Amino acid sequence: MSDPATKPGPDPAAPPVVVAGATGQSGRLIVGALLDAGYRVRALVRDGAKAAALPAGVECVTADVLRPDTLGPALQG
Repeated sequence: MSDPATKPGPDPAAPPVVVAGATGQSGRLIVGALLDAGYRVRALVRDGAKAAALPAGVECVTADVLRPDTLGPALQG
């Protein structure tokens, strides 16, 4: 891994990568890898309380992939 002190942060103009299942076992690893690679990450979570366990800098949106009407905010920008 690179030195976090010398790594640039994510480009605020770049669109975020949306991760469904971000609080799950695999999702947490994917979120971490994306952050390490310098991507902006937007986590799609069903349970907002679980979002607190995600790393700093992750944008969380409460939605459910089985309810398309909830996905709009997650897919904006």
